[in-house]
Amino acid sequence: MLVAVGSATATYLTVNHFHLRTAHEASAGADDGEGSGPSAPSRGASVGAALSALAVAGVVLGGLATGIERDTAVVHWDERIERWASESAGMLGTEVLRGITHLGDTVVVLAVALVSGVVLLTTGRRRLALFLVTVVAGQWVLANLIKELVARTRPDLDPLAAFSGYSFPSGHATAAAATYLALALALVAVSPRWNAPVLIATGVGLAVAVATSRAMLGVHWFSDVLGGLVLGWMWCLVCAWLLRVTRSRSVHRVTVA
Repeated sequence: MLVAVGSATATYLTVNHFHLRTAHEASAGADDGEGSGPSAPSRGASVGAALSALAVAGVVLGGLATGIERDTAVVHWDERIERWASESAGMLGTEVLRGITHLGDTVVVLAVALVSGVVLLTTGRRRLALFLVTVVAGQWVLANLIKELVARTRPDLDPLAAFSGYSFPSGHATAAAATYLALALALVAVSPRWNAPVLIATGVGLAVAVATSRAMLGVHWFSDVLGGLVLGWMWCLVCAWLLRVTRSRSVHRVTVA
């Protein structure tokens, strides 16, 4: 999982930089637009960052999908890693992996999003609640759309967990990557005094653990979980950066009025 860990580290550094800036900007006002807000150049930078995240996700997912379709080295590495995984998961390890993989279940992700969204709404953080809902709903739509387009079959080396649907990208990895990173960003936005690097690293780490469990349990190829991580993280980043744009526009309207 070295590539996944490397992707996690890059995402962590990117989001940490983003949210340290966001927390500083938010210190002048509340969540719903009080204060001066980011300037016009900052809005442009946010749009550019969001487009960059989309481009990164598109290049990685497109490259993996093309490699899968053309039976390139991506497929051969997948088969080698999957054979190793099927031989390496012992009985105790399998039970631990099955527990970890549930963190990416649709029911668990929806429960986390629902509880968090209700708490944010009751504390007046409507924009953050909308951000969380958009991230969770959007990642599900994107992952399932790509699954239907690529239509990749699952590994057949004695899978050790339940699964359904096509294989690429991993829905569990996508959901965990997007949801737990979004939750970490929301927590940092609610209380900038909290340790942002620790919260973000925890969200990223949970996603990597879920992705690892899917590959080790034999229900996804390595490229499936890598694609899921990239899709989930990049979608969350897009929503986070666009949240800054939306906020600054509402601040601008209030200031003009």
